[in-house]
Amino acid sequence: MILKSYEVNKINPSKFKIFLFYGKNDGQKREAVNYLTDKNEFFSYEQNEIIEKKENFFNKIYIKSLFGGKKIIIIK
Repeated sequence: MILKSYEVNKINPSKFKIFLFYGKNDGQKREAVNYLTDKNEFFSYEQNEIIEKKENFFNKIYIKSLFGGKKIIIIK
């Protein structure tokens, strides 16, 4: 599904599991990420950080919390 920048509120995280935000406007990308992360726990990683510390990254993905909801992982 392709959405325009003004359609951020149509993003349904329960329907889709992976989102790709691209383009030159970092402000709009940040706005979309903030919309998704308001209610959920999120982790932000740089690409190099994942490559260097693979074990830490996979631990964050696979470990579930009793009190936590959905996790959102942001890779820049």
